Amino acid sequence: MVFLPSASVLSAVLLAASPLVAGNPIIHSRKEENNLPIDKILDPGMNKGKCNDLSWDENRKKIWDSGNGKEFLDAWIDKNDKGHGATNGWPQSLYSSIFPSADQSGMSCISYGADCDIEGDCKAFQDKGNAGAFYILKSVKNFHLYLAEYEKRTDWLRGKLLTDVDTIAHDFAVPAPKAGSLLISTAMAGSLGIAATGLGAIGPQAPAMAIAGSMVSIFGPKIEAMNPPPEDRNGDTTRMLQSWINSTVDAMADEVKTVRRAVFGGPGGNQYTEINDIYKVKDYKSKHPITAVFGDGRWLNENPTAGLEDFFNKAYSSARQILAFNALKSSYDTHVIINERDNDEKKCNEMKNNVWDKDAKPYPYCYGMMWLDGKGQLKGGINERAEPLWDIYGLDKLKTYRNIFDCWHKNSGEPGKLDTNNKDDTTGLQRCTFSMDLKKGSWVDDNNDCYGGATIALDTGFLNFPVASDDYQKKRTNWPHEGRSQSLFCNK
Repeated sequence: MVFLPSASVLSAVLLAASPLVAGNPIIHSRKEENNLPIDKILDPGMNKGKCNDLSWDENRKKIWDSGNGKEFLDAWIDKNDKGHGATNGWPQSLYSSIFPSADQSGMSCISYGADCDIEGDCKAFQDKGNAGAFYILKSVKNFHLYLAEYEKRTDWLRGKLLTDVDTIAHDFAVPAPKAGSLLISTAMAGSLGIAATGLGAIGPQAPAMAIAGSMVSIFGPKIEAMNPPPEDRNGDTTRMLQSWINSTVDAMADEVKTVRRAVFGGPGGNQYTEINDIYKVKDYKSKHPITAVFGDGRWLNENPTAGLEDFFNKAYSSARQILAFNALKSSYDTHVIINERDNDEKKCNEMKNNVWDKDAKPYPYCYGMMWLDGKGQLKGGINERAEPLWDIYGLDKLKTYRNIFDCWHKNSGEPGKLDTNNKDDTTGLQRCTFSMDLKKGSWVDDNNDCYGGATIALDTGFLNFPVASDDYQKKRTNWPHEGRSQSLFCNK
């Protein structure tokens, strides 16, 4: 499984909303209105809030409090609680109770394409004696916009990856039996986790970005646990991979739909069981979960969707690279080889998939790749099959090899699982973004046709095998065979 960032960690880092800027609220005159439906529903003596002209982004909590948002919203949800957590479109009913003659259709918020918007400014609400409702409904609008944009971006991600897996299957000649080894669900969960770790937003966009990252902690484990779909009956690798992409993205979209119906009172929604803590202001003392979603004016900001595009771009870029890497690794049983015979930079770089690491310790390394065929024979130079990693998918060659090296050592001589809570020691990549078996030694040159594959004379002081294995404990000297691998057709 991928080590995903916890919701608590993300919230602690990202929910640092911008500091409140001192300012005096501007109170408008109140014109009393009689016989409004809301006056027959709520206690007429309750504080219904007041308007002010402070900046939303800088003073959201002060504005929310001046509108008496918590008491007002808790009281309204009380009156709309139909039991079992259902609240039956409460934003629309709140608006209609204040403006009964206005068009109510625009204030529906329970679907992706709904307008979820109101007419008029705060003064129009204050003239009706209900200024606090303006800030509640504007918060509702912003959260609805955020969820709609999130869902739109998940669909964008789906479209991009559906195209990419077709290209990846072709570029790396992925055979149908190997398609499941691309670990699409794990790659997707990890990529979203990587994107979440890059969310450094503070100030006005902090709440939205905190939630973007924390949502990964909800659906990440779900999509990672998905099994690959069955192999296509016609051996169509692309179709199988695309089916897997669809199932994964559907799980993301389902979470958005679940929280939307729970918060806005959609059919079947339940505010008590379907609103995860990540959507609520931490330690906010309200009667209803819905109120905690909007507490402290969290969604009173001028651009509630800011940062989502960057988040999904990062998730897409990471997923594309990880899937390409997995395709190469699984299709060819690829291994990283530190070849001590290529002991100078010029010689090392003669092979396109090699890279010279002048800063490796205790002396420079030449990283490269080799692969095992179906008979376990080691073949030198994976050549053009690996080249798309660097030329098409944009992996940085040196950083990729260093990330593999770090992962191998941090996991005691085994491939590791992507850990989005930690970065490796040298590249800035998340630990084990790329993971592959690693060997170090000298390639034995068999200059005749009697040997079916290459042999590596291992550096026995290097971590070539898991520390608990006999191969490591007994300091195995050659790999993949103890001696040179003689061909069955050799007659010398």
